[in-house]
Amino acid sequence: METLKTVISWLLRIILAGVLIYAGCAKIARPDEFFADISNYRVFPVWTAYAAAYFMPPFEIVVGIFLLTRRGLDAGLIASAAMMAVFIILISSAWARGLDISCGCFGNGGTGQYFEAIVRDLALILCAAAIHVLNKPHKKSYE
Repeated sequence: METLKTVISWLLRIILAGVLIYAGCAKIARPDEFFADISNYRVFPVWTAYAAAYFMPPFEIVVGIFLLTRRGLDAGLIASAAMMAVFIILISSAWARGLDISCGCFGNGGTGQYFEAIVRDLALILCAAAIHVLNKPHKKSYE
């Protein structure tokens, strides 16, 4: 049973890390396009959107790498779940306000794919939660 849990945990870690690393790499070479995507949400001052355009892609890559390491796993899980929660809030806000924008998730992409982006981010949060549960130390009973 432990082997199965380990295999499932590693598969989920590779999926979650892969999504984050891919997303970061897709945006890191084009911060100007990512800046435009962030600005289109109309919730951040220009300086914040500019800083996020340069900070978020490398941060996503680092979090993805953390998910593949033993020491960085907990930090990677917390950071990835927090990022996905923030993304869900931002995407929901844009959707509720009727904005027809690219979410900016994987670089420059299509517009108005809010439902799919929210479902994907919820699935990634569940993935992080499952990894946490699968890697939680077991308490042994000594009765």
